Amino acid sequence: MKNALKRLFKRKIIIILLFFVFISPVFFVFLILERTPASLTSKVVDADDARRAKETIKRSLRPFRYPSDSATIYANEEDLNALMAFISRGVKNFSGQVEIGSRGLHSAMTLRIPHNPIGDYVNLRFGLEPSESGLKIFQVSLGKIKIPGRMALPMLRIFLNMVLDEEGGTAALKAVKSVNIAGKKVSLKLQPVPGFKLKLAKYKGMLKDFRDEVALLGDPNVVRIYYKMLEEHSRDIPKKQPVSLANFMGPLFRMAKDRSDYKLTEPADENQAALLALVMFFGSHRFESLIGPVRTEEMKLQRRSSPNAVLGDRRDLRLHFLISAGIKVISDKGITYTVGEFKELLDSSQGGSGFSFADLAADRAGLRFAEVAVDRSGGARKLQRLFSENASEDTFFPNVADLPEDLSKEKFESLYENIEAAPYLNMVNKIDARIDQLPLYIRDMT
Repeated sequence: MKNALKRLFKRKIIIILLFFVFISPVFFVFLILERTPASLTSKVVDADDARRAKETIKRSLRPFRYPSDSATIYANEEDLNALMAFISRGVKNFSGQVEIGSRGLHSAMTLRIPHNPIGDYVNLRFGLEPSESGLKIFQVSLGKIKIPGRMALPMLRIFLNMVLDEEGGTAALKAVKSVNIAGKKVSLKLQPVPGFKLKLAKYKGMLKDFRDEVALLGDPNVVRIYYKMLEEHSRDIPKKQPVSLANFMGPLFRMAKDRSDYKLTEPADENQAALLALVMFFGSHRFESLIGPVRTEEMKLQRRSSPNAVLGDRRDLRLHFLISAGIKVISDKGITYTVGEFKELLDSSQGGSGFSFADLAADRAGLRFAEVAVDRSGGARKLQRLFSENASEDTFFPNVADLPEDLSKEKFESLYENIEAAPYLNMVNKIDARIDQLPLYIRDMT
């Protein structure tokens, strides 16, 4: 009898395990997919949205720089929808909307996936209530799965504790003292949490350890080889006289080709390391925080003045090209496009230098360059070959002399309306067509 019960019990356990392994994921997918979107479209982005998004992000990050002080984070409905618009611009098939009313803040976000018989949309909805004590969520739903507010907050706490550490999520939620809704504006009053500054430092260290262990951007030691090569090559270059960036890229990618040929390493990997070194040396050392320790302590102490490297006879175009190339290596193409547009829209606002299609062309050329540099299907080798034979700007950087620049917000909107209107898209297509005709990017070349 006991043996029969044991066999029955084991059979039930096996059936339950099989359910969770095979049936449960299918059932979960069925529950989260819907046939209609919760958010139809995000608004069209303009210069005011760029300014709003930048100011909102800046305000929201300030308390994390001074976690020992009390602070208030605030945003109105337009600010939050501007953020949603820029996210949707950078993340393909995403849309989001925020509404603020007397009952609280309501947000709906939608991610459209490839067509399938169950549903084409993953919808996330949540609401935030006014509260004099802590954070109050009144409902969260993921597709057809609805989670009451009284369960959502503990689940969020558990999730944050898993991601951060045993008490990190609890501390983060305790930092919210109150939530106030007034008209179309939401304010979160934050209170200092004992030891939170130490926790932030700890999390920063954990991220660095994870970065070094995973090495998503390759081996920093290999990047250092190319970085040192740039240092040596730049010593004999006049510091004030403008010099084309191509003069440095030729020897750099010739070295990448030699290493690929003689060390039998993957050309795309060598190109990525060389490009990251170029981005750090002539763009920004901030990329090192994502790559890992490229410079030794001795290298950091050495004071150096970089040569006056230019593209299109301009330093600003060099920076646009390199920063966009660096962002492409570490992120998605859509995000890189959005960063470039975001910056130009900010420049068109009051106090900026004006919207520049020349800058935008440099951004897009940098993105294309990075795509080819790490292309394992032939682009990486093609780049090495071209730069070994003839490293000139005509190989990879378009002529921008005739592109409109210094456009104020009013001038930009009168000529091009917005970044989703036909006149603007026609200009972008013109730039892309010009880039496509450069030797490095012509598709029929091998």
